[in-house]
Amino acid sequence: MRAIAYVLWTAVLLLPPFARVRAEEAPKPLSASQGLELAKKYLAEKDAAKKDALLAQAGDAPADDPKPFLRLLQPMAFAPAKPGVQHGLKLDLPATVSDKPAEYSLATPPRYAPTQLWPLILGLHGGGSGTGSGQQHMTTQFEMTALPAFFACPTSLDLGNEFYWRNPKNEKMLALLVQDLSRQFPIDPDKVYLTGYSMGGIGTYYLGPRMCDHWAAIAPGGGAWKGVFWAGMLNTPVYIWHGKRDMRGANFTDFPNAENAAACLKELGAGYTYEFKAMDGDHMNVPRGEQKLMGEWLLKQKRNPYPKRIVCASPCAKDFMVAVAPAAPDRWLVIDEAGPGELEMEGLGQGGTPRIKHKLKMGTLDANWSAPNTLEVKAQNVAKFRVFLAPSLLDLKKPLKIVVNGKDAFNGPVKSSLKFLLQYLDERRDAGMAFVGAVPVTVDAGK
Repeated sequence: MRAIAYVLWTAVLLLPPFARVRAEEAPKPLSASQGLELAKKYLAEKDAAKKDALLAQAGDAPADDPKPFLRLLQPMAFAPAKPGVQHGLKLDLPATVSDKPAEYSLATPPRYAPTQLWPLILGLHGGGSGTGSGQQHMTTQFEMTALPAFFACPTSLDLGNEFYWRNPKNEKMLALLVQDLSRQFPIDPDKVYLTGYSMGGIGTYYLGPRMCDHWAAIAPGGGAWKGVFWAGMLNTPVYIWHGKRDMRGANFTDFPNAENAAACLKELGAGYTYEFKAMDGDHMNVPRGEQKLMGEWLLKQKRNPYPKRIVCASPCAKDFMVAVAPAAPDRWLVIDEAGPGELEMEGLGQGGTPRIKHKLKMGTLDANWSAPNTLEVKAQNVAKFRVFLAPSLLDLKKPLKIVVNGKDAFNGPVKSSLKFLLQYLDERRDAGMAFVGAVPVTVDAGK
């Protein structure tokens, strides 16, 4: 044995110096506890350089089970809070979003207890150019404050009629507001909702589809829309509430906007959940009790973070003067690059009628987990997309097969990545959804 050891040690000494250093300094695989400790430090760190250093420590470590990491996103315990309404609350925002804090009003549920999970409803206010606020919306939507849910009403970062809620900065602000409230209170990540009325209804028609994987359901009220990829709402229920006598003229919130939205949702099929409430009122007069009915319907819906089928598009919505935005991820699917062609998307003419087709430079995906570890995708005018991986969708220990338009686009092993998981958790801060890797797919141009 001594002779064998001597021969092995001599062989090591004969290696080039850099080879010996690599062998001696090769990092040891992280244990489960070490991975969690690294995640705690990474998610708490604010300095970019230090975050990069922590990611480097993750190396090629796997992360087959994201559940323990999701628990890091919410405190172990929450402080008591008095039920009631607070106005003038502030949310600090990155300089890239706003040089001023966002302002919001918040209603804490009547029987709030910090030992259970609570739903969260976001309410988007109405108004015209230069007008409207979260405080105003909280006052007019007072029925919502009696529901067993938090009700948060932010003020738009843009009060100009051209964009208003459709300014992309509001999309980021809403996501950050949900994250911040989830750190303060035990918010159920699968019971977060979006609603709004008038200009807020217009914003809900836009931000609902843009951020559909954030919401358990949405409820646009008294709003209007010009173009929406309605098929993308396949996993997000919609409650439409609109006064039957709301007829303010072309390019306003005429009732046909709601009728046509409901017709589009009906075409998604018998299994899709939606409600169309034609109220006995005009634009300014919502009958007593309608807010409560809308809120109660929302609270019956629950988000599915990992649906077996997703339909998505790039862009996700075209509304008024808003420029075409990059596609946002929908849970485990995202379009990275559309093709050079154009497709048609459902739209409306003046005053919410007639239904028309918008021709846009966009691509669409219809992806379905048809069998274990087999994803079938129908792609139209898409050049590149990614599939995010989660243990609830596939067996990470077995090969993954992705078929695009009837042709194999990927067939092979996949592995989880602690580094990917940490970056995803840091970006989303969503305690109900996590992914441990991604597979990039390039679509055959001939398909």
